[in-house]
Order: sequence, then C-alpha cells, then structure tokens
Amino acid sequence: MTDIKFVEYKGVQYEVFGDWLSLAGVGVEDLTEVKNLDKLKNLKTLILEYNKITKIAGLEYLKTSDIYSSLFFISYR
Repeated sequence: MTDIKFVEYKGVQYEVFGDWLSLAGVGVEDLTEVKNLDKLKNLKTLILEYNKITKIAGLEYLKTSDIYSSLFFISYR
C-alpha cells in the first residue's frame, strides 16, 4: 500500500501528517472533491472545522476515531 503524503482540494495540496489531516478553514464544501482522501485508510484524525460543508459524505471508508467536523460550525445556507 502506498503512503499518501498529500490530499488536494481545488488545486492546493494539503500534507498528511502520519495518521492525521487538517483541512480546517480551507473552504471545503464537498468532501468527495478532496483528491486522495478516499485513499487514507489509516487516518485516525480528520479536522474539518471552519469549512462550508453542507453534507457529510465520502467518509464511509474511514475507521477514524476522531473526526472534528464541529457540526456547530457547518452552515446550511
């Protein structure tokens, strides 16, 4: 299995640090648009706060113990 070092969203790469990834505040609206996110099978922490996520989808494959999506910060405009 290849170790994924980066995911990409709208042309910008975000580094994966071992078993955690922070996409906090990058403007994510749709998690299925984050390239390579579906390949991070051993991810334990995924930080998603301060984004524009309107629907949680595309995380079914993860066995994460901590997903910081902060539902209180999700805007349903």
